[in-house]
Amino acid sequence: MSHLGRQGYRKIVDRCMGMTRLVVEGAGELGIEPAIEPVMNIAALMVQDVHHVRKKLRELGWVTSMTRNGCLRLVLMPHLDDEIIKVFLKDLKKVCL
Repeated sequence: MSHLGRQGYRKIVDRCMGMTRLVVEGAGELGIEPAIEPVMNIAALMVQDVHHVRKKLRELGWVTSMTRNGCLRLVLMPHLDDEIIKVFLKDLKKVCL
């Protein structure tokens, strides 16, 4: 906080939240709904057979986790960007449809 300042920190958080919204909206277009509307940079997506989806995503190079109630859990961090999110959504579509 002392290095970036309040505005710098806010800029990073806003960017991460934008990517989170992009994931939720893109998943929604695939018929995959969030378990809850994100209030921070974590998306929990309700997918069929989360273990299978995680395995197939891992084979494509994506590391995901899951929630206690069986949702696909994604943490959107500052090193990502919108282009990476678009590639992820294409791969999510491949493994879910």
